[in-house]
Amino acid sequence: MIDSVSKLLDDPQLSWVSKVQSLWSDYGEIVRVFSPKHQQSFVVKVICPPSSAVHPRGWSTNASHQRKVRSYQIEATFYQKYAQSSDIYCRIPKLLGLIVPEGAEPYPEHDCDSIQYSEQGAQSILVLEDLDYLGFTQRYSQLDADSVLPVISWLAHFHAKHLGTNTHSLWPVGTYWHLDTRIDEYQAMANCALKSAAHLIDQKLCNAQHQTLVHGDAKVANFCFAEQSVAAVDFQYVGGGVGVKDLAYLLGSCLDQHTLFTQGEHLLDVYLHQLVNALDVYSVLPNRETIDSRSLVEEWRHLYPVAWADFHRFLLGWSPNHAKINAYMQFQTDMALQQL
Repeated sequence: MIDSVSKLLDDPQLSWVSKVQSLWSDYGEIVRVFSPKHQQSFVVKVICPPSSAVHPRGWSTNASHQRKVRSYQIEATFYQKYAQSSDIYCRIPKLLGLIVPEGAEPYPEHDCDSIQYSEQGAQSILVLEDLDYLGFTQRYSQLDADSVLPVISWLAHFHAKHLGTNTHSLWPVGTYWHLDTRIDEYQAMANCALKSAAHLIDQKLCNAQHQTLVHGDAKVANFCFAEQSVAAVDFQYVGGGVGVKDLAYLLGSCLDQHTLFTQGEHLLDVYLHQLVNALDVYSVLPNRETIDSRSLVEEWRHLYPVAWADFHRFLLGWSPNHAKINAYMQFQTDMALQQL
């Protein structure tokens, strides 16, 4: 791996610094390297699917494997085609280069000029900016109603920026829990009102008038914090959707039940207010169509409980005793079911 990255960065003195983490289900690892030539560190994401996958919760199926493999291809495409326009409002690490094994077919939609071939056995290697080097050094697992605000701002700007974006080459429907990609988990659900309504809930979200790109895995662990701002990583499940899917998942990932009940509606208001403000920021983008902000806010506010119910459906099949299933999630699901 080091030899391939050294060649890409044109630095024979490149050195391994540390392992950052393993990828989910042992599909590879993320490491930090240092380049004396460039006098900075870089993050290297090495994707190398195991010959025999073992899922932490027992979902080691061919469908699971294919979904993961595809997710890394989509992430690389996203970094090449979308992350290059990262700005101060929704910061994303830039991709320095992509390395694939010798003889491998380039991923669809990739800019082949930035692909390097290697004899290494990894399926692919992504070389990215190191957010720690750029000042985004803080990580959290829990937040409160105040400290989550920078992440809400990031989501609002990301969603505003990509309203109407073509999802060709990304997931047609973003989020890792999308029903069409989680049929095994759906079938594992106990019979209940939510299971019966699952397809209607999916249709309601997918048929919304206002669609954007959603991060797809916007948990707090996928955000890196600086003094006044945040940056996001892990775009394996980026694709089309309504922004409140990311918002609901974010809030459920980092706020306790009491905070959700007392601050959840306020934080939804904050997100929608930031979304409208962000529309003004990106109104100057080329070929930007005029967006009816009132219609957008009304639609996404209405779909907020539906987004909660959609994720609730996934959890009930995947891990019915999961800690994220709480009274607030059930409250939102009940509201969604009343809408149908």
